[in-house]
Order: sequence, then structure tokens, then C-alpha cells
Amino acid sequence: MTLCEALRQILDKYGPNAIKERRLDELLAGTGISCAPGIMMVIRAFSDDGSRSELFGPDSGECGADFIVSAGSVKRELIRKHGFRRSDADYVIDSVTFALGYRDIPPDEPESEDGESLSTVSGAARPAWEHTPEKTRSALECREAAENGDPDAQYWLGVRYRDGIGVSQNYREAWTWLRRSAGQGDVCAAADLGEFMLSGPDRGKADDQAEKWLRLAAEKGNARAEHGLALMYARGLAAGGTDLKKAFGLFLKAAEQGEPDSAFNVGLMYWQGRGVSCDRDEAVRWLRMAAELGSAAAETALGNMYGEGKGVRQDRKEALRHYLRAAEQDCADAEYNLGCMYFEGAGVWRDCRKAMEWFRLAAWHEDAEAMYRLGLVWSDEDWEGHDYSRAEWCFRWAAEEGFREAQYSLAKMYRDARGVERNDWEAARWFQTAAQQGHAGAQYQMGVICESGEGVPEDCGKAAEWYLKSAEQGNVPAGYRLGCLYMSGKGVRQDYKEAFRRFEKAAARGDPMSMKSLGYLFEEGKGTHQDFGKALKWYRKAASLGNAEAERELAGMYRDGKGVPKDLKKAAELYRKASEHGSSYAGCEPASLSGEQ
Repeated sequence: MTLCEALRQILDKYGPNAIKERRLDELLAGTGISCAPGIMMVIRAFSDDGSRSELFGPDSGECGADFIVSAGSVKRELIRKHGFRRSDADYVIDSVTFALGYRDIPPDEPESEDGESLSTVSGAARPAWEHTPEKTRSALECREAAENGDPDAQYWLGVRYRDGIGVSQNYREAWTWLRRSAGQGDVCAAADLGEFMLSGPDRGKADDQAEKWLRLAAEKGNARAEHGLALMYARGLAAGGTDLKKAFGLFLKAAEQGEPDSAFNVGLMYWQGRGVSCDRDEAVRWLRMAAELGSAAAETALGNMYGEGKGVRQDRKEALRHYLRAAEQDCADAEYNLGCMYFEGAGVWRDCRKAMEWFRLAAWHEDAEAMYRLGLVWSDEDWEGHDYSRAEWCFRWAAEEGFREAQYSLAKMYRDARGVERNDWEAARWFQTAAQQGHAGAQYQMGVICESGEGVPEDCGKAAEWYLKSAEQGNVPAGYRLGCLYMSGKGVRQDYKEAFRRFEKAAARGDPMSMKSLGYLFEEGKGTHQDFGKALKWYRKAASLGNAEAERELAGMYRDGKGVPKDLKKAAELYRKASEHGSSYAGCEPASLSGEQ
């Protein structure tokens, strides 16, 4: 019987609420399966999280965004606190959610490193810390030895309280026991105590004490302490302030002892030329060394370098290999980058399903950008599996987390009625939320909305403010619309010179509407001197880009002989073109011209 089948049988018999009242290992004993650490925690998590509708996407058996994030949090706790391998953590989560009725398909059993499945191996998920004699003591035995002055027991008791291993997590108790052990000269305890003060719940409040303990352990050659002390120098937390040279020296010493995080930082500092002369070849060498030592960050950095051809010859296959190795260590950045590669077809065949799988894994880390990308996959009309309702689900979750691209995409769905009913008010709300975070496209849309009065009261003054903010970020259409407001005097004081300046900027960026407007201003001599030659130049540029209004204005120039010899035949031809290209009031001109002829 597999773990999945056993859980389903027990939950069917006792129900999730009854399970929480009993010892799961006793219930599993009758099935012949040992209770791996953490299974109880998983059952509590998914029993207490509410109804199925809150955990799952709308109208489907697919996992929704909230479920993905909940599962991600549980998975990380299984791996970090209970020592599960990633595949085993996935299997336990899938087994519990299947047993609780959240999934319809039971999971495949993972293989352990010696080929046996998790369901048949006693203690297969036993955490690594239990393999040394001191660590295998019970919390009670460890405490008795610690109270009798054993520094090793004091150290491991502090670790237990810090990480919540076999006891309730208690940072105060952790600090007390690590401090006692370090006071007796335990180097590991001194290093852990310094790191705990540096990055724990009270970080920043005792930097001088953190430096003291890290320095004490570093002077005895502890690599983790050297790494922690280097971080303090790099961040300006040490007594002497920021000192990148000292930070580099300490990172180098720790890296030479095989500390992967330090090796990564050495490579990074060589790459950026911080604390040491910039040397890209040395940077690559150290990053490769860090990757070999198991640094997921180094693997991801190497993937980025091979993907972009920076510091190495561009090689997408090599980038893929490094990302995959980092993803095996549950690195969210690598999982996200793999999703991007498959979604964009960069170095691999474009595969939206694989992209979705990688983005979903990255989203388990509560990564709003990954959830947004997952929404992009679902909304991709070129993919036969696209589903706007699921895209909206992902966009909304990422939007509520404050990710502005998702807010902008969600607003467009409401504006265009894609997967949701059209709702101008809701579209305006999300456009404004993204615009307030500096999204140039959303700022432009807010200008359009305020100018038109769709979803908000009409206010051309506010429209001008939004257009200006967007144009200052390089949004070309916003610059054109702002120029139109200055030309018409709507919401702002009429100012042809300012209008000319705005059109000129947008025209330089290739905007045909601004080119047409520049032609008009030169033709009329508004905001600049009258110049039919320059008017013709801008009309022709805009017309060559297919702008129907420019073709119409150009026809008028030939009709009236402005800057060119009068040519009614050419004018008629241009009016016809303008009409074919959608000019709203060019259709009657050819007939009137033929009458003149």
C-alpha cells in the first residue's frame, strides 16, 4: 500500500478533523508505513485552509492561485524544517490533497536515492541533522545534557529552538542556549549566534554583538563566520562602516574553505569590480566553483550569463542546463527563467505547457511576477489551451500583491471584456493603481479615461497630468495626446508652442499622428513660422506610414497649390487613398474635384 492510498483510507474512515485529534503514526502503523516527519503539518494546513472554492480556481479542478501559494509555503516547510527531498515533499502534498478530495488523480510515487519509494522506506524523509549522535537525542535528553553544561548539547538545543525541530520555535530560548554554548568556546555556536543576531527577528538591534561573535569564530577559521562578517562589512553594519576590500578578503577566505555563498559573492564582486579590480574571467571561474559547491544563485547567474552572452559565449543550451540545476534546488529565479525560455521559445521549442509548469513552481515561492507570467500563458491566444478566466485569476492574485504589470493586464481585461464582463469602473481602478506605481502604459490609459470620462468623471486637467507623467517616461502616444490638449486648450491653457514641442518629440520617435500634427502647425503657422515646404515634408512622412489624415491634408495642399504646383488629379488620388485608409471625411472630395475639372 502506498502512502497516498493509506492516507486516503485513513481520511475516508476518520475524516480530517478526527485525524487532528489522533496520532497519525499510530493510524498509519496498521498499514505498514512509517510516519515521515511533516505529514501531520500538511494535513493541518490543507484541512484548515477553508473550503474547496477558496483553494481552487473557478469552475475547474485546477489549482487556483491561493492554493499554489499555500502549497508552496507548506512545501518549503517540509524541505527546510523536516528535511524532505523536493520530490518527496511534492508527493506528500499531492497525497494529502488527493486524500482530502482536492485532486482527482493520485500522484506517482517518487524514488528515493537508493531506488526505494518513500511509502516503503522507514524514515526516508528523516532530516539530515538526525544523523550525528548529538543530533539524534530527543529534545528532553538534549536539554538535560545542556543544563549539565555540555556545550555541544547547548548548541544543538539552541538550533532546535531556532528552527522549531522537535520543540516549539522559540527565538529567546534559541539565543540563550547558543549564547551559553558560545560562551564555553564552541566555534559553531559563536558563528550561529552571530548569524542569528545578524539575520534573525531582532536583526539590526545588536549588530555590535553579532560582529563580536562572528569575529571570534572567524579568527578560529570558521567559514560561515567569515562569510557573516564579510556581509557586515559589505552592508556597512560593522563598527568601521562599509569596507568592500575587507568584505572581499573574508569572502575569499571562506570560499577557499568551500563555502558556496562566499564563492558566489567572490564571483559577483569580481564581475562588478566592487572591493577588487573588475575581472570577468575570474568572476566566471568563481561562479563555476560556487555552482560546483551547490550554490543555486551561482547556477542562476551562470544561466543568465550564457543566455545573454555576457562574459561567456552565448549558449542557450548551457543556460538551460544551469537553470535546471538551480531549479533542482528549488530556486525560484531559475524556475522563473525556465518558464520564460519555454514561453518565448528562447533556445528551446516554444512550449506553453512547460512554461506554465515552471511558472507555477516559481509562483509557489509567492512570486507575484511568476504568477503574472502564468496569467500571460493562460491568456496567450496563439496557444490552443488559453483560458481567460484562469488568466484573470492569476492576474488578480499578482495585482493584489502589488505587481503593477499584473494590475495593468487585469485592467485591460475589464476594459476589453476578455474573460470578464466589461467594467469601466473596475478597469479605471486597476489602471490607476498601476499608474500610481509609475507604470507608463497605465498612466497613458488614465489620461485617456479622464479625457473620455469612461469609468471616472471627465477631467481634461487630470488627463493632461497623467499624459505628462507617461510622456516623461518615453510613452510616445501620451506625448501626442498631451500636444492635442495644448493645441485645443482642453484642461490646460491653449499653447501652440508647447503643442509644437510635444508633437516634435513624439514625431522624432516615429509617431505618424504627431508628424501629421506638425504638418498642420507648419501649414497654419501656429506655434512656429508658416512653412508650406516643412508642412509637406511632415505630411508625406506621416502618409508614408499609412496615416489617412495626413494623406487627406496632403491632398488639400495639392488641391490648393500650397508649396507645390496645383494638381487636382494628384489631390483626387490622395483623397481616394485617404478614404480607403479610413479617413472619416475624405470620401466626398474626389467627386467635387472631378466636378471642378
